[in-house]
Amino acid sequence: MKNAKTFDIGKFFVVFMLIAGSLIFLAPFFMSILLSLKTTGEIAKDPLFSLPKNPSLDNYKEVLSNPNMSFSGFFKNTLFIATVSTIGTVLSASLIAYPFARLKFKGRDRLFILLLSTMMLPGVVTMIPTFVL
Repeated sequence: MKNAKTFDIGKFFVVFMLIAGSLIFLAPFFMSILLSLKTTGEIAKDPLFSLPKNPSLDNYKEVLSNPNMSFSGFFKNTLFIATVSTIGTVLSASLIAYPFARLKFKGRDRLFILLLSTMMLPGVVTMIPTFVL
């Protein structure tokens, strides 16, 4: 029987790794918030993770009021692309997964290997054809 005051190194390691991983993944978000509150001069001369000397919301005002930057247009485009790609991915993945999971047909294993190999292509390989398209 374990004592309640026993130190479990395994749990400590798991918690430590989860905290470290979350800090690593939150670093770009934290840096973008810090940079958005800095002036252009501060961004050029100060270290990236330094706190802004004079925090300012002028960058947000510029993005929302500049007629050359249509924030609402950018937001609509992003929302459209995210929605259409999510729906397309879910539909195509379910249509492709069903035969592999439930049906037995000749060449199924070879087709599945082909499917997996195309899924493992890095995004860089398809970047130029996607851009041209």
